[in-house]
Amino acid sequence: MDFLLEIGVEELPSSYIEPALEELRLKLEAGLREERVPCSSLEGYCTPRRLAVLVKDVAERQEDLEKEVMGPAARVAFDEKGRPTGAGKGFARGQGVPVDSLVKRKTEKGEYVCALVKERGKPVSEVLSRILPGLILSLSFPRTMTWNDPATRFGRPIRWLVALLGDAVVAFEAAGVGSGRNTFGNRFLAPSAIQLQDPLEYVEKLRRAWVLADRNERGQLVQSLIQKEAGKKGGRVLEDPELVGIVTNLLEYPVAVLGSFEESFLALPRDVLVTAMREHQRYFAVEDRDGNLLPFFVTLRNGGKEGEDDVRRGNEGVLKARLDDARFYWEKDLSIGIHKQLELLKQVVWHESLGSVFDKSGRLSELSAFVVQSWDDSRAEKARRAGLLCKTDLVSEMVKDGKEFTTLQGIIGAEYAAKAGEDVDVTLAMKEHYLPRFPGDDLPSSLEGCAVSIADRLDEIAGCFAAQRIPSGSEDPYGLRRHANGVMRILIEKSLHLRLSRVTEKTLQLLSHKWKQRESLGKEMGSFLEQRLAFVLSDGGIEQDVVDSVLSADSDDPYRAWLKARSLAGWKSNEEFSQVVISFKRVSNILKGERYSHPSSGELSETVEVELLKAVEEASGLVSEAISEGSYDDAVAHLLSLKKPIDDFFDGVMVMDSDQNLRTRRLGLLDLVREEFLKLADFSRLTESAPIKGNDG
Repeated sequence: MDFLLEIGVEELPSSYIEPALEELRLKLEAGLREERVPCSSLEGYCTPRRLAVLVKDVAERQEDLEKEVMGPAARVAFDEKGRPTGAGKGFARGQGVPVDSLVKRKTEKGEYVCALVKERGKPVSEVLSRILPGLILSLSFPRTMTWNDPATRFGRPIRWLVALLGDAVVAFEAAGVGSGRNTFGNRFLAPSAIQLQDPLEYVEKLRRAWVLADRNERGQLVQSLIQKEAGKKGGRVLEDPELVGIVTNLLEYPVAVLGSFEESFLALPRDVLVTAMREHQRYFAVEDRDGNLLPFFVTLRNGGKEGEDDVRRGNEGVLKARLDDARFYWEKDLSIGIHKQLELLKQVVWHESLGSVFDKSGRLSELSAFVVQSWDDSRAEKARRAGLLCKTDLVSEMVKDGKEFTTLQGIIGAEYAAKAGEDVDVTLAMKEHYLPRFPGDDLPSSLEGCAVSIADRLDEIAGCFAAQRIPSGSEDPYGLRRHANGVMRILIEKSLHLRLSRVTEKTLQLLSHKWKQRESLGKEMGSFLEQRLAFVLSDGGIEQDVVDSVLSADSDDPYRAWLKARSLAGWKSNEEFSQVVISFKRVSNILKGERYSHPSSGELSETVEVELLKAVEEASGLVSEAISEGSYDDAVAHLLSLKKPIDDFFDGVMVMDSDQNLRTRRLGLLDLVREEFLKLADFSRLTESAPIKGNDG
């Protein structure tokens, strides 16, 4: 038999649908498995008005269950002669088995009796009737609603339930709605009830009622329709998979409508036009083969061709109103100019007690130049200018007051700067300085953009730490973890070296003009950045012991730490490397974190001492040179040469000699060895992997 469960609702928000469907599918699958109900597959279907799962080949009954039920101790259940006592008889009777079927089991607490109980599977319809109400109401949504019963919450009010096992209805009630076999088609084109006789009728009967229940089918149709309509004007729709997904979840039966707008609006920046079409109206912008926007858009309606001209005119009218607003904002902002906008930032509070956004812009100017000088001195002035101007659009008509163009923050500021004649590198850095906005987002493409982005994030972190708005647990209202992760991603993925200690010191120095700092602020911020670096490295697939090993020795340069971690991760499976890790741990365990002065060759008397010192001195220059060149695999290879002299040293002398001078000298020699390894990482924090012979690291 097949089973269909459909939850019919008022229109769900687009972003709720797919997570809720996946949760429903997984919970139903888990529920059937827990209830010992075999099936072959589960297929999910969804539209704004329904969440449905079709389960194929469901068994008619639960599988029988055999289980052991532990009873009283054997000495209590049977007397000395092996005859069942009252306790034994009562236990057997309670489990519904003959007393002579009880078996004895040895446990840690002694010998106990147990009953082998066989539970016959119940009809699946009974099982489903029992589990479905709770399963349905357990689905989670970002926000829920109540309607009839204040105790019942769901993403939107539930209006009907279909629960069909073969040709029979599975009877139950959830949220005051009883289950049945009636579903409903398109709200306007087929509003009457549709009776289902079998679960396999579901998709096709809905199709005939102007509903495409298969989301993938709807998505492919949306793609096809919008490109077809754009092609009528010799254009193509801008690629926007996210918008395709949103629109797919807004409709039950997509039908495309091609609209147009006045060509004069093409004088507005491209991003303004696309945003006006996309953000609120969910229109698809159209461009020509050269990537120039055309005065057309494609929108989609929910089924039917009736009144298409009215639909087109209505959508064109709404878009014209938005574009009129955008043109007004654009022209007014241009008349004000970015220099006036910079002055207006004095009226915008950044953080309470931390000054204005104008003050922040001054810091960003200095800090951006400071950061970019680590990579290219010649770019300092452009980075300085971009840092100064990057926040000017916060007071623009286009962005301020939470208008629909707020997402253009940074982008529109760059447009205003370009109109004012600013250098192209400056405007690009302004445009990109909010990147990355979320995990997986693009990074700034220019060094100036990277510098301004890093400066902005570090200034934000420093300000919040100064005001003691520090993330704790899952609480991070100012997104400081996201800011720090962005810094690490830029440095690592753009292959940029930067000393965090220097730039943190500079950040706090610039901030100190507005905030009296506590002495521990630098350490607190440094510790926070190190934690985020550890997270980014782990998130990038580096094992935790390697992360700990590298950052314990060197966390000041994230890109360098990434290179070291990647190198050590590659060496971990090498047999010789695993052995040198063991040798270093022996060194580390003896030293116990203490420091000792290093002996000269003239102070050494034993051959193994002299040989170890000679080996360390020979390796030292090679290790330092390899590290300075970023050749961390070579540095590891040079450190491997120390294994034999270290082992010979331990075999040849007693380190903890009763003679204080000998003991101190030998500990000093081991301290020298430790320093050499710590140039790369703290090897004592590495776990030894099972060696794979033949791997050269």
